[in-house]
Amino acid sequence: RIHSLALWNATTGQHLTSVGEVEKQALSVLEASYDDMWSGSGSAALQRRASGISNADSDFTSSGYSDGFGSDAGSDLGSARSLESSGQAPKSASSQLGSITSRASKLLGKGLKLGKKAVAKSVDKVYNATSGLAAEELNAPGQTHATVVDANGNVWVVYNNGIVELYAGKGQCLRSWQEPDPVSCICTVGSYVWAGLASGQIKVWDSEYEVSATWRGHRSHLVSICAVSSRVYTLCADGCLSGWHHKTPVEWREDRAARILSRSTEFLTTSQLTVFAGTWNVNQMDLGGIRSALPRWVEAGAKAADIAILGLQEVEMGARTVAESIVKETFAKGMQEKGNLAAQTWFQEILGALCKATGHQWIRAGTRQLSGILLGVYVRDHLGKSVGEVETCSVARGVMGVGGNKGTVGVSLTIHRRRLLFLCSHFAAHQNAVEKRNEDYSAAARELRLQGSDQAGVGPYRGEGSLLGDAHLAVWVGDFNYRVDMPYSQACEAAYAKDYAALRSMDQCLREMAKGATFVGFSEGELNFPPTYKFDKRTSTYDTSEKQRIPAWCDRVLYRTKRDSRIVLPGYGDLGRKHAKNFPEEPVTCVLQTYGSCHDIVESDHKPVYAVLGLAVRCVDESAHRRLAAEVMAEMDASGGDAGGVGFSEASQGDSGVGGFTITNAGQRDIAFEVANDEDNYLPHLVLMTPTGGLVRPKASTTVSVGVNSDPTLSQSIHRLEQIKLRVTFWVYGLKKTTARTKVVTTRLQFERYFHSI
Repeated sequence: RIHSLALWNATTGQHLTSVGEVEKQALSVLEASYDDMWSGSGSAALQRRASGISNADSDFTSSGYSDGFGSDAGSDLGSARSLESSGQAPKSASSQLGSITSRASKLLGKGLKLGKKAVAKSVDKVYNATSGLAAEELNAPGQTHATVVDANGNVWVVYNNGIVELYAGKGQCLRSWQEPDPVSCICTVGSYVWAGLASGQIKVWDSEYEVSATWRGHRSHLVSICAVSSRVYTLCADGCLSGWHHKTPVEWREDRAARILSRSTEFLTTSQLTVFAGTWNVNQMDLGGIRSALPRWVEAGAKAADIAILGLQEVEMGARTVAESIVKETFAKGMQEKGNLAAQTWFQEILGALCKATGHQWIRAGTRQLSGILLGVYVRDHLGKSVGEVETCSVARGVMGVGGNKGTVGVSLTIHRRRLLFLCSHFAAHQNAVEKRNEDYSAAARELRLQGSDQAGVGPYRGEGSLLGDAHLAVWVGDFNYRVDMPYSQACEAAYAKDYAALRSMDQCLREMAKGATFVGFSEGELNFPPTYKFDKRTSTYDTSEKQRIPAWCDRVLYRTKRDSRIVLPGYGDLGRKHAKNFPEEPVTCVLQTYGSCHDIVESDHKPVYAVLGLAVRCVDESAHRRLAAEVMAEMDASGGDAGGVGFSEASQGDSGVGGFTITNAGQRDIAFEVANDEDNYLPHLVLMTPTGGLVRPKASTTVSVGVNSDPTLSQSIHRLEQIKLRVTFWVYGLKKTTARTKVVTTRLQFERYFHSI
């Protein structure tokens, strides 16, 4: 994991310097300790590292529970790195993880009381154990991620931890800095250096190493970036490939952008879609008792839908299920995405209900489970090819602050390249727990992030993370547990009399939304249906038990869109509104069509709730857009001028004794060049030429050195060569196709210098 850089003289083969000698020593020690670990010798170094893991024992036993489980917890969790006495290699990480998961589930299921910090600390140690890295090893220097030589001949070295170093040709470190957003790929584009960042942004430095431009090129991290003639191509992890003119945005002219935008109707269209969003707390009913009700629920609004979002709460509960949720959230979040066997059965049953109720074919696009909270997202078969980038996430807010009996799950996906986010929650219960419910909302808005992504940014609203903030459409369903602040008898009377206005005036959720304490920026349809909680089972009678829970709209559907014309057509900033007639302000427009509940379904103590939303999704016809953009880029190429002002002269030998020639650029544009043998397109054996290509800045020159290895032990036939004809192709950078010219240069060969292969 620790890399060194070595520098040799390409002419003499002399080793000049290495970067990372200290790290190399540390690496050799680390490798030795790993050899000990796999050989089973139990070295002192390994034992010292393993002892850090066994300290997890104290985190568990300090809680005061020693009923035969406290000591087991420490030993079992602390043995993830221990070597088997047989001397064989340790168990695989997956088998260790399975053992740890099983033991932790049993312990937590027994009601082991741990502080949240103790849980987090122990979890961190065990996770490090299963990954094969001790905590102190995780702070090792970053890996060398990429290197590139710029137009000045300096070397950029990029590390995966965000550090960027700049070296001179002879190995001196000129600059070193930390990029807040790590660089994932880099390339030289003329006199500029372009970098793709982990956030999807593109950053450009000029020849003076000042930042020339930064813009959002993609939605997620860039995988590759390369320059081809006057175009720069960037590839994103989500599969999106974008092309840019090498002047973009350094010399991008608004009048050329306006030409494209004024014809936006040729490539910007709108797709009309219908979304059915539903939520239901099934009150721990088994699937057999709910199965017949599922088609009745979905047929209420899904018949004309293209997308269906269905959230369930209290699907399966119990101490062991909650404990398993804690462990899965910590070690194996991918298992939560797939769901356990019971969850898979529910998801499949919902799919069948959709097909049965609508008479159409549906595809399961994404699912997520968190203990008893389930969220399934389904799309009609005609949308299958338009759906991509499906990812899931969750935030647990239940037992000890990490249990899955309360919390939020999310499914994020794109349709026609627009980011849609669907969330399902189960917030804190009880009439007076308003602040706790607000905290559950804030935790979800702040902490939800996709697995493996770095989304530590902020959204448009205070305390909100970038996942929610970046969504073009967010639909949030769930049992939010907000109640009605009204006496029981009065609330029941209003509910039976359909005096919903009186109940709405005392609704906690509406009040907290007005204060900006929950669901900031979200909209909801008017509550013109009976409160959905709480009923005597298998009736539509509000709670008549001794607890007499007050009727309330615990179950809701809310939605929010992002108003930002700049993301309707990325890369044009605010120019769309300025130069395109009726340019849309939102990438996705959402209109509520129906909002109601299924009051006749009596299988649970909650009523199912649903909403039907009409979406207008702005779609870009990329082929048509590329054709227009190509026309404008061709104009930019034509304005590049020619490769005039380039001269050639015999290089001054000086003390080197090496032949060659000098290319001088007297013009105003960067000149690129390539050198090849004029006759065979490759150099004769043992002829060394440096460089074979490159860039000549305006009012500057570059010397191409040409020589022959004159080692007397080698064939003497090479000594018959006294001169060589070289073909030099040169052009205005980025305009090879239109400005390329050729010059044949005859240069003498020198034999005074040895050239050694490395």
